[in-house]
Amino acid sequence: MDTVRIFINNIKRIFSYAEEKRLGKMIILDESNQAWATNLRIRGSVLVIDVNNRSLRYYTPALEYWRAEEILKRYSDILSIETLAYFRYKIDVPEDIRTFEGGYVDVVKKEFIDCLEKNLICGLDIVPQEIKEIVQEKYKDIKEDISSLRAIKSNEEISLITRATDISMKALEKVIDEGIIGYSEKIIAGKISYYMRFFGADQEAFPLIVASNENSAYPHANSSSKTIELGDIVLIDIGAKISEYNSDMTRMILSKNSFREKHYIDAVEESLNKALEKIEVGAKASEIDAVARETLNKHGLGKFFIHSLGHGVGVDVHEKPALSSTSKDILEKNMVVTVEPGIYFRGRFGVRIEDLVVVEERGPRVLTSMKRVLEY
Repeated sequence: MDTVRIFINNIKRIFSYAEEKRLGKMIILDESNQAWATNLRIRGSVLVIDVNNRSLRYYTPALEYWRAEEILKRYSDILSIETLAYFRYKIDVPEDIRTFEGGYVDVVKKEFIDCLEKNLICGLDIVPQEIKEIVQEKYKDIKEDISSLRAIKSNEEISLITRATDISMKALEKVIDEGIIGYSEKIIAGKISYYMRFFGADQEAFPLIVASNENSAYPHANSSSKTIELGDIVLIDIGAKISEYNSDMTRMILSKNSFREKHYIDAVEESLNKALEKIEVGAKASEIDAVARETLNKHGLGKFFIHSLGHGVGVDVHEKPALSSTSKDILEKNMVVTVEPGIYFRGRFGVRIEDLVVVEERGPRVLTSMKRVLEY
């Protein structure tokens, strides 16, 4: 897949947004927003979108300069790009590194003051504490607008998320086929991680969760040294990352002869199915969350569902839209969201099943196609 095309499209969307809002410049400081726009995630960098000059400036620490320049030159056909290294202290560097004398805050100040002097509207997604006095009300907060742009995926972005999902499923199937009895939660998580990379992932989307019995009662459990034994219930929450795009999926693993948790798993799966029936373009995220809770309430389990129903997935594992009781989000075509009802019993076990879906006109397209409950 030509991933360059994804980021070229994202850059074009940023320019279209800026022109619509009559912005002369955008200063993007959030790492995830930078990654969405450029395929670069470098801590401490400053991305400047100069709308009037149809150009891009990327300030980065010197040790990341060459990597940044190599990535950014891929987009030079559509706009002028300048990469600069900034310094908090004076050092000698090779001649092919273009430099800016000053630190991170100096970069932001320079670019914002340039906007003021030219009487341009400047968009900022983050305002550093050090420049709040300068900025005051003379800027446009673009944080939520960029989140909304990111929430609606292009077909190419969806293809990349689908590929990451397929890799996760393939890795989990491989580990289950090899057997989990006698291995610790940590080792199983490590094996899944290995196979995800083996099958093409860049890395894990997040620290993988392999949690059995009472450990599975923690929604964000840390995989422990406990060895999986026959009869254990195991919750596995995994995701892969490819070119900044992530997947997310949770599956339950049970013994073929285990029946004690079946009522709870059936209730959670029913809750998931009822929620999926409500997913379509124009649906209110809060109402989808409500349907899942009502289903669990019917089984007397609603009070054990202690988190929101789901979230958007893209360059971040958790991004807009939010599927929760307080969410104001309305689902739009090509949003990618998780649906993950769960119930948790402290000191006993937890059950969570999570599907990743694409919002389409008449309903969800489920990317996580593997069985929801696997047996060992």
